[in-house]
Amino acid sequence: MSPNGNHYSAMVFRFCKVRHDTLLRKKHWLDSCEMIAMNSTDTSFANPVPERYRPFEGEARLLFWRDACVSARSAPDACRRCEEICPAAALSVRNDGPEMLAACLGCGRCAASCPTGALAVKGFNNAKLPNGNAVLHVECWKVPRALHRSDTISVPCLGGITLPQLLGWAAAAADRKILFVEHDWCSACSAGGVRHPGNAVLQQANRMLEACGRPPATLPAWASHPIPLKLMPREIPPPVAAEAIGRRAFFRRFVHEVAASMPAPPAAPAPIKPLRRKLSCPMPAQEEVHALLVQLAAHYGHASPDALRPVLKISEGCQHHGVCSGVCPTGAIAMYDEADEIGIEFDPDICIACGLCARSCPESAITIDAQGGSSGIQRLTRYTSVVCTNCHREYVGDENSKLCPACTKQRTQVRNLFGTFNA
Repeated sequence: MSPNGNHYSAMVFRFCKVRHDTLLRKKHWLDSCEMIAMNSTDTSFANPVPERYRPFEGEARLLFWRDACVSARSAPDACRRCEEICPAAALSVRNDGPEMLAACLGCGRCAASCPTGALAVKGFNNAKLPNGNAVLHVECWKVPRALHRSDTISVPCLGGITLPQLLGWAAAAADRKILFVEHDWCSACSAGGVRHPGNAVLQQANRMLEACGRPPATLPAWASHPIPLKLMPREIPPPVAAEAIGRRAFFRRFVHEVAASMPAPPAAPAPIKPLRRKLSCPMPAQEEVHALLVQLAAHYGHASPDALRPVLKISEGCQHHGVCSGVCPTGAIAMYDEADEIGIEFDPDICIACGLCARSCPESAITIDAQGGSSGIQRLTRYTSVVCTNCHREYVGDENSKLCPACTKQRTQVRNLFGTFNA
């Protein structure tokens, strides 16, 4: 080949490379703009993810707030719900909270099962609530966009919808019916494995909504619309692929959403009561649920349903060791000491019914139920502080007792031992 030919080939190569780089940068810019548009949808009915959440190493979709994790604050036995429900066995609860062991599917079922809201998955908080009075259909990202209705709420997976999110939809939608649409895919889906992966949250929300006075005919429910299984993608599509739009459509939607965001916001929701105790455990999910229940109950003219809170009972076998208050990850159980009266007090507003107190009690004197309680701090035990005549330590007893349980046990053992020798 002539020198001029080599020069021409080099020029063509450089031109193609510059053109390729330009198109690649343009594609990245459009993808970024598209992602911004998806994340800028109307979320006035749901709180955005706070900045305190941090993505897991190697998995940006899964966000974690370590201070709000009860297993990280207390012990792995306190809560393993995320590990137990993960369909990919990607999470393992260790001493410092959950850790990633395998590839995350992005289904969000771990976040839906988290009692405090320490976990969050991208793709759920930006689900837009359609306007109008039509029935709201909730479908997953695997369903082709061509099969979606105009009144569809799209999320990565139905099993990842959290209780605060569903209650927020119910509050924002007034009496509009909310239907979880299943297409006979969930049982065969790698992120599901069961027919209705979000059924536990749906039933829990319905109990709360019914207690707030919502009409039974408008409670969220399941709807079946079968679609051939061959149309189901193997994996949950990424956010950009889940809502692919053209450049012109993107700018039209962007301008529309900017214009729609100009009017004054709706009335402020009920103030969120900060749920904190001595341990200062953040509980974003509990706080949002309590605020939404107050808002929903006021809308239907009912009082806030206190019976949905946990109830804790302590039997007479309690020796006031304080183990229960020491292991409680949220500070719902605490010891009080006023004058000569000491005992155990309980705050059901921040109890997650993990059962760690009942499992740790040396006397097995504690029983706990997830429902049936009432709001407000309750004093469950009242004891008198007595000084032992032998070791001079304070202990729980009455005026007739002179020795603490440890000294009483020691003397009983000595008496039994010498009684055996005398025999």
